[in-house]
Amino acid sequence: MIIRDFALKVTGDARITTATVAWEDQDFPKQSLFFEIEDTEGDSPHERNEPCADAFLTGCSPLAAVHGEARVRIEVPPCPMLIEGLRTVHAWWESWGAYLRPRR
Repeated sequence: MIIRDFALKVTGDARITTATVAWEDQDFPKQSLFFEIEDTEGDSPHERNEPCADAFLTGCSPLAAVHGEARVRIEVPPCPMLIEGLRTVHAWWESWGAYLRPRR
């Protein structure tokens, strides 16, 4: 799975981040995914000017695993702690057995 083509749009009180999700190992069509959050004064300037990959990686990783994708590649650098957490979750799922076997 590849998550790419990130875009950020701030309108009024909302910050909308979009990305394209393309499957590599499955015959699923490309999809546009977006997250919309309230744009508050307390947000850090880094978050206000750049798209954040964390929500996309969190949402797409389990889908990629369940459907047998070999990897998740993302164009925008995610939080290193999130990556470690997702690896831990994946290891738990694998230890539980059939959960991560691809559906045919």
